[in-house]
Amino acid sequence: MYDLAGRIRLVTISSNLQDTAETRQRLVPPVLRTLIDESLELQEAKRLNITISTNEIDASIGRIAKQNDMSEKQFQDVLQSQGVPLAALVEQVRAGLAWSKIINQKIRPTVEIGDDQVQEYLDRLKADAGKPQYRLMEIFLGVDNQQQDDEVRRTADRLAEQIKGGANFAAIARQFSQSATAAVGGDLGWVQEGSLDPELEKVATSMTVGQLSPPVRTVSGYYLLLLRDRRQTGAASDDVELDFEHLFLPAPKNASQADLESLKSTAQKVSDNAKSCEEFVDLRKQVADARVVLPQKVNARDLSPNLRDIALKLPPNKASDPVFVNDGVFVMMVCERSTEGSLPSVDEVRNRLGQEKLDLLTRRYLRDLRTSAYVDVRA
Repeated sequence: MYDLAGRIRLVTISSNLQDTAETRQRLVPPVLRTLIDESLELQEAKRLNITISTNEIDASIGRIAKQNDMSEKQFQDVLQSQGVPLAALVEQVRAGLAWSKIINQKIRPTVEIGDDQVQEYLDRLKADAGKPQYRLMEIFLGVDNQQQDDEVRRTADRLAEQIKGGANFAAIARQFSQSATAAVGGDLGWVQEGSLDPELEKVATSMTVGQLSPPVRTVSGYYLLLLRDRRQTGAASDDVELDFEHLFLPAPKNASQADLESLKSTAQKVSDNAKSCEEFVDLRKQVADARVVLPQKVNARDLSPNLRDIALKLPPNKASDPVFVNDGVFVMMVCERSTEGSLPSVDEVRNRLGQEKLDLLTRRYLRDLRTSAYVDVRA
């Protein structure tokens, strides 16, 4: 009971929860489940002859203190002043370090991602260009068997209530989520539409920015999702590599309106007659005073806002209408447009897929530990 009370106090402080009797009572099931898992992890570490030194624990607590802009001594003093037993944090850190060593020793060496898997993932991203993306955060609570379903659902409901009441989502995720993203506060980053579990996809597409989802049941357990942002990718994105031709006709100093109209008429002839980038270049050479003021290859985001809007909407091999910019007339033609510059690298994809597989195998490992254990709860 001392361990349970200490951990509840730690969760209350770190998650910015109101310390009331009702809050503490609602936290009992998820905290108790976490303590049980940590006990199983430490027992497995002992079975595998994995040890955690005092220096490793001190170094980890030191990093936590640094993240909070404190020295280790200041951090421990704050815990003490808030009524949090240092032992509660030490045991949490010990279990986390032990579990990381277990994963690195038993699971990580078995994770392999082939070149075909990487290419398939990249091909899917290219095919999905133009679909919405969602910036999501998650909390995952696994369900090992049907008997646990009601209990885990109630736990998810309690966590959702705490978050709606002002609790920090990231802090709750770090304490309770069983996904690998728990280490980064549940941050999934930008997720492409079509890459989520169908049940999660259905919820994410209907959420508004800033909204917390109700518990979502999937095959493996319950999820809480928080939608932080939404964006459209593809042709509307400004992260597009352009291969384009252009010409710029500078206006003479103190140019009259008639001078500007004459320049525009000359540029319009190029626009009307150029049917390809090669023709555009040939016609440009025939125009006196025509200048090239930009590189042939450029990212759309590096163009001025008015030119960027034109370039993103312009079909390949079609010249734009003349526009007045910087005391002159400008015409452009997009030869090729590519969004591949915004795609992740092969190494990034391999790491991402490897982490997903590692996460799945890790959850299975812990599920097997729970299944084979005899747990006598007397709290």
